[in-house]
Amino acid sequence: MEFKQLRYFLALAKTGSMTSAAQSLYITQQALSKSISKMEENLGVILFERTQHGVRLTEYGKCLLPYARKIVQSAEAASQAINEMKNAGQFTIHMGYVDGSFHSQSAVPPALIEAWEATQHEATVFQHEYPPDVLNRLLLEEELDFAYTISPQGQETNGLTSVTLAQEPLCLLISQKELRGRKALSLQELEEIPILNWRIGVNPSEHFEQLCALARFHPKMLYINTSFRQCIEHVRMGKGMMIAGISYYRSISSNGLEMIPFPSDQAVLHHVLMWKSEKNQPECIQQLIRYIRKHSPR
Repeated sequence: MEFKQLRYFLALAKTGSMTSAAQSLYITQQALSKSISKMEENLGVILFERTQHGVRLTEYGKCLLPYARKIVQSAEAASQAINEMKNAGQFTIHMGYVDGSFHSQSAVPPALIEAWEATQHEATVFQHEYPPDVLNRLLLEEELDFAYTISPQGQETNGLTSVTLAQEPLCLLISQKELRGRKALSLQELEEIPILNWRIGVNPSEHFEQLCALARFHPKMLYINTSFRQCIEHVRMGKGMMIAGISYYRSISSNGLEMIPFPSDQAVLHHVLMWKSEKNQPECIQQLIRYIRKHSPR
């Protein structure tokens, strides 16, 4: 069904007359009749019963009526909202966060964006969370204006421009049960505890393995069919440990968890801001990017 067909359907349902409906729509009766017939053909049902006094809805037509009203009303409301924004000189910005980085400890905390938005009365910033691979795709498809992500190796994606805002040391998230009241474990003890890797979403396991090898740290890598966030719960239950950034540990409920330093201080996470390389960003978006780069905590 097309939006135009729904408008024609509602006009005919309201008037019950091809002549009156066509006049209200500023089209010919022939055009209206053709559109309704095409709509009925696509749906495979008869929507109107033709009578000597005009037309009336069939049971199928009565079923469609409330849905058609809702669709047309929503479209008209959306059009009105757009026009109001245009008249007021308003604009919207869509910013993406990688799953798990949408918190107050990140290099681009939501409050930072809200502070900028409060000074820009014509701006509305929508903040969304997505897995890393989805985030990149939406940037390339221009459904997002720019995005903030966290990457062990920095961001190297064709078609995207990126700038590193901050770096932070890696840590190991471990259950308090594994520590048994101690503050640290030896390298040998740590190697006996598997590092959990999630299978749902992008997992930087290859890079983690390289970091472990550089630190001469050789734990067992265990892959489980779960997401990054769900992996945390497995750690909490004492099923292994995870590699994460210090800011993430500070942002989550750390009940039952402890953070211990990664065996190499050279292992860092990169906090990255990125956008589509070929896209000519409007001044308002460039302004927000500059604001983020200037005010993001290092």
